[in-house]
Amino acid sequence: MSKLSLLDLGFFVAETQASPKHVAGLLICRRPPKSTPAFAKNLYKEYLTFTDVKAACSSTPLPV
Repeated sequence: MSKLSLLDLGFFVAETQASPKHVAGLLICRRPPKSTPAFAKNLYKEYLTFTDVKAACSSTPLPV
């Protein structure tokens, strides 16, 4: 497991419940051509069938 960079550690240490520092992403997508209006709903249902979940982050903070 790799160590957090100094910058990432700074954000980790400074984050509180009242002042979150994490970042999120937003994808804006279009339906494929000729897909049905239920495309997104069906895709979501398919996503729910996956149970093999992996950790999103392989870094761990070092003790301070």
